[in-house]
Amino acid sequence: MILKKPYAFLIKNFKIIHIIIFLLALYVNNYYIKISSFFRNYSSNNFYDYNIAKDYLPIFSFIAIILLISFISIMLYLMNKKKKPIKLYIFSIIYYVTLLISMLFIYNVINTLYEATLTQKLSRFYRDIFFILNLPHYYFLVMYLIRGIGFDIKKFNFSKDLQELEINAEDNEEFEFVLGTEGYLVKRKIHRLYREIIYYYKENKFLINIVLGSILSIVLITVFINTSINLHKYHVGSSLSADKFTYKLNNAYVTSYDYKNKLINNQNKYLILDMTITNKNKNILKPEEMYIIYGNNQESIYKTSLANSFSDLGTVYIGDLIPNQATNLLFIYELPNNAKTTNLKLMVYKGYEYKNGVRNNLYREYKFSASNLDKDLKITNLNMGDTFTLGKTLYGNTNLKITNMEIKNKYEYTYQKCSNENNCETLTDIILPDNRNQNELLIVDYEINIDENSLLARSTNNKDQNIINKFSKINYTINKNDKTTTIYGKTYSNLKNKIFFDIPNNVSSKADKKNFIIKTRENEYSFSIN
Repeated sequence: MILKKPYAFLIKNFKIIHIIIFLLALYVNNYYIKISSFFRNYSSNNFYDYNIAKDYLPIFSFIAIILLISFISIMLYLMNKKKKPIKLYIFSIIYYVTLLISMLFIYNVINTLYEATLTQKLSRFYRDIFFILNLPHYYFLVMYLIRGIGFDIKKFNFSKDLQELEINAEDNEEFEFVLGTEGYLVKRKIHRLYREIIYYYKENKFLINIVLGSILSIVLITVFINTSINLHKYHVGSSLSADKFTYKLNNAYVTSYDYKNKLINNQNKYLILDMTITNKNKNILKPEEMYIIYGNNQESIYKTSLANSFSDLGTVYIGDLIPNQATNLLFIYELPNNAKTTNLKLMVYKGYEYKNGVRNNLYREYKFSASNLDKDLKITNLNMGDTFTLGKTLYGNTNLKITNMEIKNKYEYTYQKCSNENNCETLTDIILPDNRNQNELLIVDYEINIDENSLLARSTNNKDQNIINKFSKINYTINKNDKTTTIYGKTYSNLKNKIFFDIPNNVSSKADKKNFIIKTRENEYSFSIN
């Protein structure tokens, strides 16, 4: 293998290299102007263009400036070796390294606009700083263009400078190392190859280091940019700030049933988004500002008409004013039964831009899949006094205990009524079914511990009656006919831990079996009524 020192090649291509430097500098300058323009629009027009940072500073802009620094460094090495003026190249390297650092910084700043907006003062500061930083760029552009075309001026006679570089025998010196197979042992060939490579590296250490450093820099910046972009791909658990609101997608569920396990619609299913939203001002979240894309780019806007059907999961947004503090809300979307609930997209309005005089709305995108809540539940038979959970996934650590049950036509009780500490009287009250001719009372004694952080607690205001009513049923058999009925109970302030249900009056006298049922979306429990 015959290798040559690179100096003669660099001298012969002196002008071409400077033209390449000029073009790379021009390319970098174009994106730096875009950065300055972004902050000028942001500060002066209050215009929020939320294009991601890679649209302003693509990976090629970073590769270009690294190559630019590399080529300038090579010319610095050549000019220094030939004892020619090097100030232009030294100052160029310092300047473009500074630009590279500033580009990395501003890339991160633009990306942070997904979480928080800039103040007008800070945006104007960035505008001025990057405008000033870009001014020396034009000087270097002119200088490298002059060197590239070989234009002679009084102080910079670069054609003459090029001639004085004088390619000599040393610059074009050849050296040889041989890779052969005849007459040499493998070990000897490897050692010789290693020595020749080391000699060549030491002779051209600076140039080789520039090339290797450039490759490493490109790799590191590529990793940085890709990592930064991935940080702003929003999924379940991610937070973002956009336009009038800040958002966080906590969970996503899909079901065809309401909280009483009743089929809502035999043609559709329902996507439930558990979100935490903060209002930046006094704004109403319009349906078109937060919609779902599913299947083949089909869209669905949130519904407000089914709020009660999913009240066991939280508070459903019904189009009212969202508070200016973090608020947990549910958003309901109707989808066809055949729609896939994986790889869904939640589009959140973030602002707008004008292109060719046309206003285009811009959106940020959550990518997620929904968990299916519709599962076949196995009935668990419990005894009085057994403690059970409603379901930890949806209802947190809320647990319930049934301590006693009885069926009566009426319930009579006494209680104390006090006007002050020294003046109390004993009163008697009677609780009756709403329709005494058709119903009787199922009286259930209970103990309940409510997880105050659960969505259920928030949507029911921590009221025992509201929570138990969501999941209560009665199952009974009369003449071999099995029937399950949804029931709703009442609680009374004078009676703690008791709830009264109206049930058909033939249950106690004619039913062969009768069971009190607690059925949630996660669990089903049965208690025999004696």
